Amino acid sequence: MPKGALQFLNFAVTAQFGGDGTGNWRSKWQRLKALLICALLTGSYGLGCTVSAEQPAIYSHRWLDQRYDWAIFLEPRLLKDYLKYDGSRLTPVTSVKISYRVNPRLAVGKVDSVIAYEDLWYHEHIPIGCHRYGKLGLKQSWQGSICVLTDSDGRWSSPALANAIVRLMLDVGLTDCITVFVFVPPSMITSICSDLGRFGFLPTTDTSLSTESVVHLVVSSGDPNDRVFLIYKP
Repeated sequence: MPKGALQFLNFAVTAQFGGDGTGNWRSKWQRLKALLICALLTGSYGLGCTVSAEQPAIYSHRWLDQRYDWAIFLEPRLLKDYLKYDGSRLTPVTSVKISYRVNPRLAVGKVDSVIAYEDLWYHEHIPIGCHRYGKLGLKQSWQGSICVLTDSDGRWSSPALANAIVRLMLDVGLTDCITVFVFVPPSMITSICSDLGRFGFLPTTDTSLSTESVVHLVVSSGDPNDRVFLIYKP
């Protein structure tokens, strides 16, 4: 197993579940690595055409359905006065509401619905609370994207969003599925990528995505000319 990948899984599993995180991840990583490389190299990420000027930051279901099997949505909200009292070290607090949607062609009963997954609370990049509503209903080998839906609070929520993205990459990986892209509004790409550096994801000029010894992450606004390639470096 690649050293960097093993360290990433150890970091992520320890952060999420405790313990040393080793377990039986070797065979799982081999499957995930093969799926990720296949998805990225075959161009299934669907950025072959430029998003029009009318394309909103909140990507439409139709746009996503043409490219992916699933999508996870992150909605940040800054709670300025929550837990604000003399001596408090937890303010300001950012909440991140997380939901997901399975492409109707794959969903049970072909139902088109957005399903609540979990709510997270952060002080800066540090998680301080979690309320999970249920399991992530994805099936093995499905490919999808993580989409940041933001408003004026988004620029204050970048550290929390970066942590949530890393957590979700693990959750998706545990279902043997692939996170092909992370979509964020154009104005947030720089800050999100910077904060992902807190968790070991650093920019790279290697855009081939064929290096098997590292974990890749691609952040984009949807425009093929507006994307950043990251690799995990423990």
